[in-house]
Amino acid sequence: MSNLKLNKKKLYICLSYYHVYIALLKCLNDKKSICDIVICDSINDYQKLFININNSKIFDKVFLFEEKKLNISKRNFIQKVFGKSDLKKQIEKSFYLDFNIYREVYIFNDCSRIGQYLKVSDVKYHLLEDGRNFRNIIKNVLKFSFKEKILILIKKIINHYDLPYGLSRNVIDIEVTIKENVDLPKNKLIEFDNNQLLNRINKIDKKKIYDIFIEDSLIIKSNRKKCLILTQPYFHFNLANINEQIKLYKYIIANYVENCDIYIKPHPRDNLNYEQYFDNIFIIDKNFPIEIINFDDKLYFEIAISITSTSLDSLQNVNKKILLGEVWINDYVKSRKKEKNNEDCSSCTDEVK
Repeated sequence: MSNLKLNKKKLYICLSYYHVYIALLKCLNDKKSICDIVICDSINDYQKLFININNSKIFDKVFLFEEKKLNISKRNFIQKVFGKSDLKKQIEKSFYLDFNIYREVYIFNDCSRIGQYLKVSDVKYHLLEDGRNFRNIIKNVLKFSFKEKILILIKKIINHYDLPYGLSRNVIDIEVTIKENVDLPKNKLIEFDNNQLLNRINKIDKKKIYDIFIEDSLIIKSNRKKCLILTQPYFHFNLANINEQIKLYKYIIANYVENCDIYIKPHPRDNLNYEQYFDNIFIIDKNFPIEIINFDDKLYFEIAISITSTSLDSLQNVNKKILLGEVWINDYVKSRKKEKNNEDCSSCTDEVK
């Protein structure tokens, strides 16, 4: 490999279908660079995706990072703070990358095992959005346990390499859709809307991306108006269980959908079998980024509904978009808990009688 090729190489590390979609757009918009990609086993059906990306010839090299095959021993508090070389050795027993050949390295989620591998290898990297609109990702920090928060605080004090969500000293910059309300170092934030990338690629490149994710055209079974619902699993909203998730989406359909055929696109981590619990719906395969429907001219939805998925903003072939939002879901969850408590109290009263 020539020095010229080495000096221009970029690496994209992807842990979800959305990551792969954005990496494809960025690579196809960057004709001057040669790009490699890492596909992680956190992606559903990742081996099939690996084959399809290889066949597309868009990236020079395609690597697989299979975290489930790593044999990482449990690390105590001291090892988490000071066990840098030990973790690197454990990872490289199963996976190795020569980061020296890359001019730029991009990752979407540095709070991951492969993100740790970048840090313990002293690789400087660019952090991209884990999902559209980074503000939603940062809130995950608040979900850390007390012990994890203490560990993060100690790492901040000593300027440790392994800090999550863009706080690591290894981060060169952080790309976000909107800077406002992003609680990260302002001097590292770069505002860029990836929707611009879609408008810059030609029909041939769009077809390449489409064929990676969709083997056949998405089948639309009706000429009636259509409603698209983008789901998210119950644990995203602190719902008690799958039964509560079923009630949630039945409530949404009853209150927001009228005179439309309903198409449900499950989140890749949503394992609910909607056809078992919902009548007269169509299911769209969950194993592709929803943004791909922009590539199919035959698809058009009268309404698209999501609770907090900001992918909704990227959809072009939709007449009306309804993003219910965090306030809405928080109010819904509170009301459901109150209803459940009332039901439990009524049950207890009946038993006493």
